[in-house]
Amino acid sequence: MFQHPDPLRPDRPQAEAPGRRHTVSSFDDDLRQVAAQTARVGGMAEELLSAALSLLLRGGAAEAAEVRALRDRQRLLAREANDRAASLVALRQPMGGDLRQLLAALRALAALARSGDLSANLAEGAARLREEAPAPAAPAPAPGEDMDAALRRFGQRALAQLASAISAHQARDAEAARAVWRRDGELDAHYESLTRSLLARMAEGADQVVPGARRLFIAKDLERIGDQARHVAAATWWMLRGTEIDVSPEP
Repeated sequence: MFQHPDPLRPDRPQAEAPGRRHTVSSFDDDLRQVAAQTARVGGMAEELLSAALSLLLRGGAAEAAEVRALRDRQRLLAREANDRAASLVALRQPMGGDLRQLLAALRALAALARSGDLSANLAEGAARLREEAPAPAAPAPAPGEDMDAALRRFGQRALAQLASAISAHQARDAEAARAVWRRDGELDAHYESLTRSLLARMAEGADQVVPGARRLFIAKDLERIGDQARHVAAATWWMLRGTEIDVSPEP
């Protein structure tokens, strides 16, 4: 699913001494390694969110623990990639596109790791929500929209946004990254609508307050994951265009 792109290549001398060629080749290998690790961290971010969302349908504490364990592995890999990229910046003192690639990787890695943390929080909240759900023999819930189904729809939209941001970064596609960045406003509007629906449901009775509060926290985690997708997209745009996306002129 994830492809490891070749590093950006600024202008370099056409003829180089053997030692210089060896140094450049080694540096390119290091850049590819950072790109490969970033791709793996991104893949784990998608896997984490997908697993967390599945807990809105089935699963409990054991499954939430599995999500946390995956988050811990993602953290470790993100730290390794971050350290590698930071060392390359400090020791190799790259310029141009190479420098932007490494700095963008640092930005993307931070956002992807934060997304993983939020997914782990979401999984914990979803597990508790299911554990606290009424027994099947309990009275049917009040008529209206299924709030868990509404959460899942919002979650799938956040997952699609995250996946698109990661794909744009891997493909080195500035326009795809800008499309992700622009769609963040739509995700925010969806979040606000969902929040209003959740608050209205909570107002229907005392028995709706605790599950409603848990759903609000889950919705907020999803909205923040959308923000992390936007950060990845912004890093990609800056890497490729050399300007921040929020100050770049419209086409």
